[in-house]
Amino acid sequence: MSITKDQRNGKWMATVFYTDISGVRCRRRKTGFPTKREAKAWEEGFNKKNTAYSEMTIEDVWEEYKRLIFPDLSKNSIQSKEIIYRTIIAPYFSKRKLKDIEAKDIREWHLILRKKYKVTTLKTFHNNFSALFTFACKFYKFTSNPLKACGVPKKEKADDIESTAFWTLDDYNVAMEYENEITNSRDKAKLLMIKILFWTGLRIGELMALTLNDILTDKKAVRINKTWLVAEKEFARPKTESSNRIVSLPDCVWSPLTEYLEHLYKFRPSDRIFLESYLSVRRFLKKICKETGVPVINPHGLRHSHASLLIRNGISPVVIKDRLGHATIDMTLNVYSHIYSSDRDEIADKLNELNELSK
Repeated sequence: MSITKDQRNGKWMATVFYTDISGVRCRRRKTGFPTKREAKAWEEGFNKKNTAYSEMTIEDVWEEYKRLIFPDLSKNSIQSKEIIYRTIIAPYFSKRKLKDIEAKDIREWHLILRKKYKVTTLKTFHNNFSALFTFACKFYKFTSNPLKACGVPKKEKADDIESTAFWTLDDYNVAMEYENEITNSRDKAKLLMIKILFWTGLRIGELMALTLNDILTDKKAVRINKTWLVAEKEFARPKTESSNRIVSLPDCVWSPLTEYLEHLYKFRPSDRIFLESYLSVRRFLKKICKETGVPVINPHGLRHSHASLLIRNGISPVVIKDRLGHATIDMTLNVYSHIYSSDRDEIADKLNELNELSK
């Protein structure tokens, strides 16, 4: 171990030696430190991660998590995890040692976040933080996860998905009356996107990634095999492997879609067919909601609306799982449990009807 001046740039440089997983003696060198103290701090941190696991901080684990886990994640997942760590986890725990964090600390953290976020959002934060401890237990011999001991934040009744989080079919029909007010082609394209989202349950990124190659005319369907990253303005692989799927379209959206495609000018098969931005679609959807008086939702709420429509019409959860591209049936049942539970009161009435018919 040594701290020296880098003659090439005049910065401080730290050099450490360690044994890798195969037992080979290795050297790690890092330069570019403005001060000797910073170089020393990096050296101590490196040694801490490689020799004294019990002294690791959350920041140490995060750096290792990025190095070992991020290569297997999609760009969307990486971006989401980095935002959550930087804005939600780091301000409270980055310098804390894992061994010093207890369940009561996590509970205090929950209470602080509840003042600003819904419980459904808080669960996402909790699960991301828990993943760091799970990683430390698996790779760095840590023995406990205080987030598991504390438990996932529980919903209160007021935190359940409200009826305003999605449209009913009646809401949709009322909203579509706004079509008579549309005069320009860009708004017509955004309205078509809204229709497709409602009748297919696609994620907005999946819809924005559609190309002419993805239109399956013989099946009246679209092929989902990628998503569109809004920030990076590039294609990426779907959210999960099960997101690769073929989604059939009812005639009420297939016909306007084919008409729309006929008017595309000089489009290559690999070009995206919808070029409207996510923000413009969201603003337009909000405008429709306010103008027609239907519940205000965002584009993802149209996905919930489609799932609700299928559930209300008795479509099997297995079919819904495949259509939405969920990884597991449990995900489908968990996300939409509030809709399934609302049908329980109807069970007795249906059984009574069956009993009467059998007499």
